[in-house]
Amino acid sequence: MTKITFKKATFVFLTILLLGLSSYASTMELIDIPTAHTIGKNNGGLLVWGNFSGVDVKGVYSPVDTFDLAVSLKGRQNLISVYASLKWQFLQQGPTNAALGVGNDAIYAVMSYDFNPDITGHIGLGAGDLATIFAGVDYDLTFGNGAPSVKLMAEFNRGLNLGIRAQLAPAFNVSLAIKNLDSVSLGAGFKFVL
Repeated sequence: MTKITFKKATFVFLTILLLGLSSYASTMELIDIPTAHTIGKNNGGLLVWGNFSGVDVKGVYSPVDTFDLAVSLKGRQNLISVYASLKWQFLQQGPTNAALGVGNDAIYAVMSYDFNPDITGHIGLGAGDLATIFAGVDYDLTFGNGAPSVKLMAEFNRGLNLGIRAQLAPAFNVSLAIKNLDSVSLGAGFKFVL
């Protein structure tokens, strides 16, 4: 008889959950770092990340174009924490300026700039779960002919994180990330309109 450990059972459950649930707007954050963008008025979403050490779930709703409200749950083997957060994008990107946003889930200020339609850079100052200075870049790949769009992500937040996100449907994405170049996480997102 095969013995199933808690970690294996949790991983299988999370994988099924992620594939069954899974995008809220991937512009809101890369892997661990936030961007200056919000998800837009009356939009909401659910983002789930999981690996062998735990799961992170974040629900987001935006009552106005520049303001997001979120509730997050972080679960580890012997600890569960729940907290609420706010994000305000106080400056939209223009032809000569970057978008600027602030948030309190880790206390941060971040600037995001679309260098072209496919490449966006992000840099910010943070505290808590974020490094004092964090940065990231995402690159959108499109293949055409009904193929899902793919986003390549790289960020530095107390270590180098690399990831890929596939937009399988307009409201559903799945992600794979290598965090700190030593742990693999699976993610999924679901977007909805209220």
